[in-house]
Amino acid sequence: MPRRKKCVCLYSLSLKETAKQLLKGCQFIDSKTEPFSQYNKLRDSPLKISPSREVEDLDLNAEQRVLKVWVGNLPDTVVQDVFRLAMLQLESQLMIDKDKKLILTLINIESIKMSDFLFGVHSLLKILRGFSITDLNISKRLWLILWEYEEILHQGLLKEAISEALPHFASISSLSLPYLADDRIMNVIRKYLPCLTNLDVSHSCITDKGLRHLMSPLCVLHRPDQPNPNIIRNLTSFLDSPERVYSSNFRLSLEPRSDKCLAKQLETLKLESCDSVTDSGVRFILEHFSNLKVLIYHQRRSVLEILLKWLTEHNDSEKTPELRLEHLEHAFPYSIAPFSEQLTTLRIICPKVTTINIVTEDFVLPHLVGFCNLTTLTVELEDCIGEGFISFLKQKGSELSELYVSCSTDPESTLSTVEGGHQGQLFNIVTVAAGMFCTKLKKLSVSGCGLVSKE
Repeated sequence: MPRRKKCVCLYSLSLKETAKQLLKGCQFIDSKTEPFSQYNKLRDSPLKISPSREVEDLDLNAEQRVLKVWVGNLPDTVVQDVFRLAMLQLESQLMIDKDKKLILTLINIESIKMSDFLFGVHSLLKILRGFSITDLNISKRLWLILWEYEEILHQGLLKEAISEALPHFASISSLSLPYLADDRIMNVIRKYLPCLTNLDVSHSCITDKGLRHLMSPLCVLHRPDQPNPNIIRNLTSFLDSPERVYSSNFRLSLEPRSDKCLAKQLETLKLESCDSVTDSGVRFILEHFSNLKVLIYHQRRSVLEILLKWLTEHNDSEKTPELRLEHLEHAFPYSIAPFSEQLTTLRIICPKVTTINIVTEDFVLPHLVGFCNLTTLTVELEDCIGEGFISFLKQKGSELSELYVSCSTDPESTLSTVEGGHQGQLFNIVTVAAGMFCTKLKKLSVSGCGLVSKE
């Protein structure tokens, strides 16, 4: 049957067209901009935080001010949706013949015009200054494409733009900067983003020093009281006035707050493929980031392995720490496998864990029952499906909402470790067991061609 078409709401159509015009305007402005003089001037001058959306920002050029006035007729929540759609449209543009464009850029590196590779992002970040943006919705794929151009051009213009823009977005609570973050940007983040709770700097060049920056005091931004930015403007007064009127009596102050730092409020931190972050840096995070719920990291050791090593070095006379981590991961490659008694201790220091991703053996699974809040389990068994798996589901299955099971995909190695194991029954056994014991299960995934124990 043909796919049924849906009616698109007026809000979505308006957002799409507004985002299209905004991106087009920003790309036009960027194409006429000389980026080197712009950022050299900024680097030599003291930081000036932009005023609120109601006040004219004299640091913008004439074209950027016109665009900001146009966008300023929308509530902040709508502006954020427009920005998100503009970034999706830019991603679609850059994905067309991406590899070909990158190769041509590399071939013609000496004759290209740098402003052609700003893509409108630089002006867009400037225009959004002063708006209450809570999330820079830029996908990891778009950051990757922009980073690839950045690597070819060897100019660091995008990093300069981000470093200059971030202090103006004090209301951001969620920030994703994969591929582009470094220690300098981490220092900017810790100073000027007091509302930040979720940070993704995966695939970037940050080091342990950059992570320690987050322990330094925040600089809190003080603005005068402004009208509610989410109220639609009065169209009558807007149409009757020949131009927008801005207040010149605007004062802004930055005050350091020694009692507040990002390390105490971050809930999610993603450090995937950050090669310069060491185990010591991760341990520092575990010790000092007291509100952290999700920590994504896996280089030579997983977070779980680092936790276990920390426990072995822990002095019995010291108070056992209690972490707020809700996510634990122990995947390939790993150095050590957790023992059952170590999992018992792990339950004490991580009592709030809701999600576990682990590579282990069948007999270890019953020891996961002690994680009282566990609702999502991803397990890869290195031997077989056996009594341990069934015992775990009998005790814990009624509380699971998601279960992902994988068993060894190498039948030859598995046959040598399990005597009398049955092959080809993995899917059947897991499905039947989940149906019997997991009454609240919403998602089930079974993969691999491992064995099922005869017991």
